[in-house]
Amino acid sequence: MGWRTLTGSMGKWVLGLPLLCSIAYVAGLFPLARFEEESVDIVAHPTSIDVNGAYLFENIHRFPIRQTLTFPVATGKGLSPPATMLVHRIESGAQPSGDEPPPAESVRPVPVHNAFGVRWFMIVLRPKEKVWFIANYTQNAPSHQGGYVVTSTRSWGRPLDKAVFRLRTEGVEIVESNYRLKKLSSAHTLGFERRSFMPSEDWTFAWEVL
Repeated sequence: MGWRTLTGSMGKWVLGLPLLCSIAYVAGLFPLARFEEESVDIVAHPTSIDVNGAYLFENIHRFPIRQTLTFPVATGKGLSPPATMLVHRIESGAQPSGDEPPPAESVRPVPVHNAFGVRWFMIVLRPKEKVWFIANYTQNAPSHQGGYVVTSTRSWGRPLDKAVFRLRTEGVEIVESNYRLKKLSSAHTLGFERRSFMPSEDWTFAWEVL
């Protein structure tokens, strides 16, 4: 009797599998997009940090895809979750620059949702399309410590082709970073760059107010 009941239940699940797969595809739950590159600019203020990230996604398939993404944010040591987060799609195809914003006509807002403290959004890519998305948010950091989650790259199952991180200071001096930073050409800016990047440790840093 137990075996018959199990068989009947399995039969219902098998019959319903195409429907479940269709729902998952529409909802963007399958990992179909490929995460290729990221370029992150962070500004450290005396009691807060501004984060501006650019992320390149590719659809390697011959059909359009929808991908639901969550955005992990560093917390702890007095670093508060951001009150708001903005995400935009860059239609021009060009990589956004941390120094110059993309042309307004090429920027399209992407709705960001918040479910139980987890922010998520959906990207839509045409067949064989590569698109940059940018995300912006601010976090309060009264303890003069900041961070950025990079270990989420591992969930994609492949390293990033390229990852660039820049840290600019305004009224503070960086005194600690678990990733070695080098001085960049622009004033008050440090950073690091990696190829084939799949880190096992998130980036953390600390500063002193001048």
